[in-house]
Order: sequence, then C-alpha cells, then structure tokens
Amino acid sequence: MEKRVPYLEWRNRTRTEISDTHRIGDDLILIEEYNIKKEYKEPFKLDITTAIIYEEGSVNLAINMKEYHISAPAMVVMVSNQTIQYISSDSNMKIKAISFSDKLFSELFKDSHISASLYRSIYENPVAELTNDDKLVLEQFYNMMLHLIKSPTGEHRLEAARHLILTLFYGYMIGKNESNITPQEKRNRATDLSDSFLELLRNNFRAKHDIGYYADKLCITPKYLSRCVKEVTGRTATDWIESYIINESKALLASTRLTIQQISDRMGFLSTALFGKFFKRVEGITPTAYRKSRRN
Repeated sequence: MEKRVPYLEWRNRTRTEISDTHRIGDDLILIEEYNIKKEYKEPFKLDITTAIIYEEGSVNLAINMKEYHISAPAMVVMVSNQTIQYISSDSNMKIKAISFSDKLFSELFKDSHISASLYRSIYENPVAELTNDDKLVLEQFYNMMLHLIKSPTGEHRLEAARHLILTLFYGYMIGKNESNITPQEKRNRATDLSDSFLELLRNNFRAKHDIGYYADKLCITPKYLSRCVKEVTGRTATDWIESYIINESKALLASTRLTIQQISDRMGFLSTALFGKFFKRVEGITPTAYRKSRRN
C-alpha cells in the first residue's frame, strides 16, 4: 500500500502550531491563518482534505492539472491524494482553513444515497465562488466549528462535526457550482473532441501514453485529434499526455515513499530505464535527482 508523506510535514507542524482549542486530535483541525510557503511550486500530494476559505486576496493554483484563478471570497476543497500545484498568489491573502483526516472525510459519505454525487462534485469542481453574504455565513460556520471543538461533549464532537461539514459541502460545493454555471459558448466539434480527450486522459494517463489509444477511442486519426486539441487549448495532445504523466510522477516522487521502480510501474512504464529516460527528456533531470532535490 502506498505510504504518503504528509506535505510540509503536516502532522508535526500542526501538533506544534495548532492548540487543542482548534483541533480534535488529527481528525479535525481549524487554522486561523492558513499559509502555504511560496517556495513550494512543484506538484505534490496531501494525505488530508482541506477546505480553504479565501477571505481576501487571490491565488493561482492547479488541482489535478486544471488551473484555477481564485479571487476572494471563495472556497476551495482539496481532497486527499489529489495532485496540487501552487502557481502564484498576491501578498494580501487572508485565509482560514478546515482540515480533516481521510477517516473523517470517508465517514462524511457513508450514509447518504446521494453521497456519491456530492463527492464527485467536490472532486471535479473544487472551487466555489462566494458572495459577501456567503463570506459572513462561512465566518459564522467557522466560529460554530470552533465552539464545537471547545465544547465538553467528548467523542460526540466528531459526529456533530461530520453533520456540519456535510451541510457546508451541500450548500457551497453542489449549490454554488450549479448556480455559477453560465451559458456555454457555442460549441463545435473541436471543442467536444478536446473535452472528450481530456476526460479520457484524466482516467487513463497512467496506463496509456500513446496518442493513438485516445484517437481510437474517439474514432478519429491521431493527427486530427492533435489538431483539434491544439486549436482549443493551445497545446497538442502529446503535450497534454506528457504533462499529466510528468506532474503525477513529480508528485509521487516528492510526496510518497514509493520506490522509483514502484512509481515507474504505477505510471505504466515497462522498465525504470524507460521511465528515467522519459523523465530526464521532459525535466532535464533524473527521477532520483529530482526526489533528492525536493527532500533537501
């Protein structure tokens, strides 16, 4: 089983910096001033789920290779094991965060018959734009969570927190994502093919590296597929395939204790030599050297 490395030494950091008045063990943690060091610009994985509430400022980040520009007020939910990359942010950000363990996050979805659609909505649409009224409501929600943590209700605090978090997600991840949908621009075949290709790629890039596979699935030629994707996205299909593979590989190298062989196997390469050759061609450095540079 993969053993993930908590990014930024998460547990050690929170145990020393976050008091018991803002946490229930390692399952639920409230952070008043959430701060990600700006030097961390490489892809990484977390072993926690975090709802980040942007009260002021803006940030550019990528979640599972999709880039977002986020301006306050907004909320972003980063799910455990997604690939995250911080691109840039301004200097006046004001952020609160609610982080919870894999155990608590999985328990959120164990009962409801619509939990699968909720999880899918959170995973595929991690950003919710908010109004100023929403911002005030979320401040009240955060204070309610803080009051719950401080209350002397023992083990029942986690169960109460689970229901509160579900309320938050239903109200602001499903509702907001639906209400923020704008009328689409007129679509054409190139746009449809590009969208279909990217969806296929997200689900298959670890095992399928050849553009021919995706073209066959879409019943078109590789040349036509690449032309359509280039027209819509500004990048060729091959560029996208390589980007997905290299970003996932970099995140695994930086954020897990998997061996190079295990990462090579996971990414669908026939040998570590082929994986190393690909990685060095794209990044100009070997996987081993890259891992060493991220651990120093």
